Amino acid sequence: MTLSTQTQPTCGLYSLKVHPQFCSAHTLRDYPGDCRRLHGHNWKVETDNASVRYSEVAA
Repeated sequence: MTLSTQTQPTCGLYSLKVHPQFCSAHTLRDYPGDCRRLHGHNWKVETDNASVRYSEVAA
């Protein structure tokens, strides 16, 4: 997972972006095509959250 933070003090905005990647697999029962067999997908998800207030979270 990639975690990046960006602070923009001129406008008082804090921004946090997270770019996780993961793999998953599944089958489609009773599907007539090749996807009925076990197969997988690779996923990339990006979330971007912004706030005018900064709050620390204890790990």
